[in-house]
Amino acid sequence: MRCVLLAVAALGVALTLQGCGTPQFVLDECESALTYALAKSTVDGVVDAQNACTSTFQAPTQKQLCANQATTTIQKAEAHLMKPYITECGEFVIAQACPSKSDCDGKPDKVKPTAAIAAVGSFVSAHSAAILVDLARRLSASIKVVTQQEYNNKFNSRVVPATVKNQCTLLTGQQVDDVRLTQPPISALSIRCNDQEKAAQKGGLWYTACVSAGTEAIIAALKMWKKQFISQCAAGTLNAVCPAGSACAIETSTADVQALTTQAAAWVTNSYNPMTAQVAVTLGNMATSWMFNGPAFTRLFEVHGIEVTASHLAIPGAFFAACAAIAGLGALIVARRRMQTQQAGMQGRPILSEDAEEALAAELE
Repeated sequence: MRCVLLAVAALGVALTLQGCGTPQFVLDECESALTYALAKSTVDGVVDAQNACTSTFQAPTQKQLCANQATTTIQKAEAHLMKPYITECGEFVIAQACPSKSDCDGKPDKVKPTAAIAAVGSFVSAHSAAILVDLARRLSASIKVVTQQEYNNKFNSRVVPATVKNQCTLLTGQQVDDVRLTQPPISALSIRCNDQEKAAQKGGLWYTACVSAGTEAIIAALKMWKKQFISQCAAGTLNAVCPAGSACAIETSTADVQALTTQAAAWVTNSYNPMTAQVAVTLGNMATSWMFNGPAFTRLFEVHGIEVTASHLAIPGAFFAACAAIAGLGALIVARRRMQTQQAGMQGRPILSEDAEEALAAELE
């Protein structure tokens, strides 16, 4: 008995909600009648799809691929185009089948099916011609939008030619002076570590560890910046030679190699000074705000292939002497990147935390 009562209550709620708008059976009848009437028309979108392919894509191969997908494009373009006409039909039906003072006036859920079906027929007869004209216009516009979206997807995922990547990498390697960019921040870093060591009286080994870890962080930041610089060079070069709408915009393998090489050189020339000025500020900020909380350990360093020499460091004379004794050269402190940790917990610890690395990447962009 309880189940029966619940079922009745649920039906009552459904009818109440349905009574607030056009009944679903009326909308279904409108959709069916409109679909049948419009199916007899010559509006199929094929010509519009072909024209959209021709005007949107430039490369012959891409035009053909687009034309081959015309059916899919039209289906995507047609989605939801009928909805406003179905809604208009439903409102017309309720207004005609439920006039003032009728049994279903203000209660659309009370509309009689026979009256509703007759009203649907009247709507289709009176409005199908106008709807057909409007539908053709909206379908054509929708096809253009869908085709443009397909173009944008291909353009945004296009392949950067190896020629561009290699040229940008080569030019960056020739242009970037690692020592010039790292010397000022590492010098500032040595002063920063010296000040921290004096304040806490942690000793020379701790100072060495502070400078070593800070130097790795600076070199890692520079390496990240160089990677971004190369990526921006490749993107800037390709955008200049193969902009959106050009024949090589999507089929980048057809781009003129000489034009790409020339443009890459121009991009590096124009971008290098302002971008290195930016990274110099970032590296300087890293050095002056460097905080080292790790333990002391014995370590000399050559970080990521960049030699850290005495010219990098602004260190008290006593530490210079220690470095000279260890390295055997008063002007050069070079060793492989290795750590002899006095505390096992330091092994494998990242130079920067994940949050710090993300923040640094954002600042370098």
